[in-house]
Amino acid sequence: MDDKAKKALIEEAKHAQEVAQDVALSGAYIYPFKGIIYFAYHKDLWRPLLSQLGRISTLGLSVTGTMFFFTYVPQVAIMSFTSGPFAPISAALLILSESSTITNFLSRSFLLEEALTDTFDGTLVARGHESLVAEGRQIKPKAGRDAIARLGKMVKRPLAQLKPQALLHTLILLPLNFIPVVGTALYAYAQGKKLGPVAHTRYFQLKGWGEKQKDAWVEKNRGAYTGLGIASFILEMIPFASIAFSFTNTVGAALWAADLEAARRFLYNEDIRLRERYVEFDSSALLREAGQHIGPSHGPPAFIRKLAEGGFNRVFLLTMDDGFEAIIKVPYQISGPKHYATASEAATLQYLHSKGIPVPRIYGYSSRDDNPAGVEYIVMEKAPGVS
Repeated sequence: MDDKAKKALIEEAKHAQEVAQDVALSGAYIYPFKGIIYFAYHKDLWRPLLSQLGRISTLGLSVTGTMFFFTYVPQVAIMSFTSGPFAPISAALLILSESSTITNFLSRSFLLEEALTDTFDGTLVARGHESLVAEGRQIKPKAGRDAIARLGKMVKRPLAQLKPQALLHTLILLPLNFIPVVGTALYAYAQGKKLGPVAHTRYFQLKGWGEKQKDAWVEKNRGAYTGLGIASFILEMIPFASIAFSFTNTVGAALWAADLEAARRFLYNEDIRLRERYVEFDSSALLREAGQHIGPSHGPPAFIRKLAEGGFNRVFLLTMDDGFEAIIKVPYQISGPKHYATASEAATLQYLHSKGIPVPRIYGYSSRDDNPAGVEYIVMEKAPGVS
């Protein structure tokens, strides 16, 4: 072996060692297994899977039967050169893996796009990230509903169909599994590196990230996404259970996204800052109060979603039944005496509006918390921004 070849092998081995270390340190590979546990204990997340179970089973049986009928004998003949007397068993296992891969590909491409998106969004809602999910779909008021029942009309559909080239690439590499240990490891690594970032396609869209920002984030966290992809792919390789693991893997990816969001915290005196911003109120009652202030001309309130928090108020976007929108502001403790802060802001805006100054119109407000919602609030016009 010449020096160039030795140098190339040493560099490749060093790179593989670095990747393995990044994967191990990231801990992201544990999320697919967390997804299994979380999915098992949250039965509302089962509904998207159960709604597609009949169609998936029919597709899986059709694909597996077709593969055995047309490819079993040829693959036994090929495997006889490598597996000898065990060729029939090896070929059967290979066909099961191939069938599982094809079924997974076809299901994701044509059957499961909406179901997997519902599962991802439902998990985020269950973890308390309604405002993030609201960037991609409407969110219904809680009012006794579970996470899946709160998912409204979808605005963005991010789970693009997988490309046929991806399926071909996967099937070509599949025989690597019959190289003991090393072959399976190489196969899982090649697929995991590619599929890890795909698991967060929905998350990237909800965040509003473009290609450059997404690519920079993935590259910065390459080890974590590779670990997530490897663990997810290994689970989805299991015949007859691959589709179920597609859903638990989606839950796991959403749990990681939820943890990433939760990590965005105040850097100084975090506990104090969070207590200052804690506001307890009845959201359903607040919805009804706001609807009464706006009046019946727009129909009943449909839903509210949380917007970015300001320094002194929690802000919500209210949508009425006909699509009309308004803003609800709920003050924090740090805004001063909330009665005076709310009353003075509402009075000031009403006065300016009466003089023809272009400020948001006040539909109604309560400067005391002795109302059904149990909190001070202002319901005002949604004013378009100017850039």
